[in-house]
Amino acid sequence: MTKNIYEVLGWELMERGSQLVGVCPFCGKEKMYVDPDKLVFHCKICSAKGNSSSVVGEMFDKVYRPALKQFHIRQLAEARGMPEDMFDSPSLGYDPIGKHVVIVGRKPDGKIVALRRAIKLKGKLKWLQMESIPLFPMGMEEIGKHKTIYIAEGEWDWMATRRALRMTKTDAASISLPGASSFKKEWAEFFSGKDLIFLYDNDKAGFDGARRAFKIAKPYAKTLQFLHWTENKGDGYDAHDLFKRRVSNPEIALKYISKNLKKTVPGGDDNPRSAQEVAVETAAHEQENVEPISVEGLHTAFNKWMHLQNCDLLDVTMGCLWTVFLPGSPLWMFIVAPPSGSKSETLMPASAWHRCHAISNVTSRGLISGYQLAGGEDPSLFATLNDRPSAIIIKDMTPVLTGNPVEREEIFGILRDAYDGSVQKVFGNGVRRVYEKLKFGVIAGVTPAVDAFDSVAMGERFLKFRADKELERDDDETKAARAIMNCGVENSMREELREACIRSMVGKKKPEEVAKPDQQFAETVSRLAGFCAKMRAVAPSDKFSDVQSMSPLREAPARLAVQFTKLAQGLSIHYGVDDLNDQRVMRLVKRIAVHTPDIITMRVVQALYELRDVPSTNMAMLKSKLSNVSPATISFVTTRLTRTKVIETFEGIDKMKAYHMSESAVKVIKDLELFDNLPKNDPFYRGRRMIIKGKK
Repeated sequence: MTKNIYEVLGWELMERGSQLVGVCPFCGKEKMYVDPDKLVFHCKICSAKGNSSSVVGEMFDKVYRPALKQFHIRQLAEARGMPEDMFDSPSLGYDPIGKHVVIVGRKPDGKIVALRRAIKLKGKLKWLQMESIPLFPMGMEEIGKHKTIYIAEGEWDWMATRRALRMTKTDAASISLPGASSFKKEWAEFFSGKDLIFLYDNDKAGFDGARRAFKIAKPYAKTLQFLHWTENKGDGYDAHDLFKRRVSNPEIALKYISKNLKKTVPGGDDNPRSAQEVAVETAAHEQENVEPISVEGLHTAFNKWMHLQNCDLLDVTMGCLWTVFLPGSPLWMFIVAPPSGSKSETLMPASAWHRCHAISNVTSRGLISGYQLAGGEDPSLFATLNDRPSAIIIKDMTPVLTGNPVEREEIFGILRDAYDGSVQKVFGNGVRRVYEKLKFGVIAGVTPAVDAFDSVAMGERFLKFRADKELERDDDETKAARAIMNCGVENSMREELREACIRSMVGKKKPEEVAKPDQQFAETVSRLAGFCAKMRAVAPSDKFSDVQSMSPLREAPARLAVQFTKLAQGLSIHYGVDDLNDQRVMRLVKRIAVHTPDIITMRVVQALYELRDVPSTNMAMLKSKLSNVSPATISFVTTRLTRTKVIETFEGIDKMKAYHMSESAVKVIKDLELFDNLPKNDPFYRGRRMIIKGKK
């Protein structure tokens, strides 16, 4: 289990009610209180207080830095064979609890954000990253004063470089990276307009790190130069070795560096991989080595922070992500919920998965851009997705649906092409974009405004999952109260939920081992797909004259059948089951089959189904069932359903027009129990009890 930051810092805390209590490291009194959920601390004696973001800085300023003595510096100098003045740094301190020298990393504004300990391993003193504390370069507080920045691989190299620059009065700063492959995009922004000189070690890890840094830093830095070690420097030779050899004449070492700087990366690769490729590979490696958790563990993490009547939205999201690995096109899903309906707080944590790309909004130029970055790199989202199965998570796609209709058609036109795997576009500036290996899923949050657009306009590629009711929700105040309790700790909440989502993606069944459809599943899903296709059928006509421009049109159910099958397979991987007929899997597949047509159509269908035993169902009865729907809308929908053969009309016993559903539609709803076993927050819930079972 991951330790919290206070345990990592060596605080000895004991449970006392809902709090953790221990000795205050600042005043020595046993009056330090820590909230284990919000990770805030407060000493009742000395009034020291803060949270997980500030505690490292507090510990360094009040404990570690004052505890550092000259004999600690002497020990470091002897261990590294360098003069004591190399360790003349305000970033060094001493941890009296763990009995280690420590070093901190500061942001350019001076805020302490990182902490590493000097530990002796196999006879060598090394700086080790501390659990639960973020990685960050050392020396960043000095970069604002200089145009030239020397970037060293590791703390020892940085200290030696810093000493040499100081002794020679060179107008430059130096920083250390926490490891060869650790250069991050968010750090690159700090180096905008700077001249960067990279001093990577003379080994494969250094060469790989240089390639990574080249692609990430190039769009931001003014210039990039890399040290190319000469042949007489052995494997693993580094900046510390160089400055140690010239400890009395650091200017000679700096001249060697200057002489051997090149604009290309060392290791013989002048065409490194893109920043996105390197970043994704690094994230993939990190995420594949975390401790897995079960579906139940994932649910527990979300229920800790959010008021959820059920975890269906979370399970659907994770099931959709798994379809990225299945053959063919992954699923595209609209998550429909009212504004502030917890869509984002569920979707965004899932986007931490290394194959996800989270975006706040969608533009045609964001998908395919004619602009070229420095070095010719393509900034288009599709460039990142090409030849790499991925998922796009869109926080809110409603602005696209309700915005400029020309832009909306352009976006959905691009997406329709991309669904089939390839897109080509030529721009007015002569730039031609070709992406021939696209394979990505889409999970997009939308409000119920999505129902104003028919499935044809959106290419019939999207399924829908309705995460909550539009009205008559009985838990709004409870959700609001939970949101209030999370005020001030949103970052901790989101980080914990992101970690839970990542860990839930580890240790699952391999996609090639996923359950295959059997005859029972094929028959059920075929009927579901046929029913959904009927509900999505259209009968185009002029809205003023009702003159039809064409015959009623219904899509073939094959695509829907494949989509439902992939959803079931993704859910089976998520739940860890071997049978696609599993009750949990099929319950969600059926919900989505009911949710995918527009909601007014399905409300009318549900009302007619509930009135199926009434001999003569007239418009007045439908209106009483659908009090929130206008009479004109009910009339319009029943007319369309009549033309698409879902319902039939006849003269009722009172000589008024009466309606009844077709026998085939009634049989599908009844046999598959489409309006049964629904949770209370489902828009079609009518008081029936929901039972969630395991394997059938």
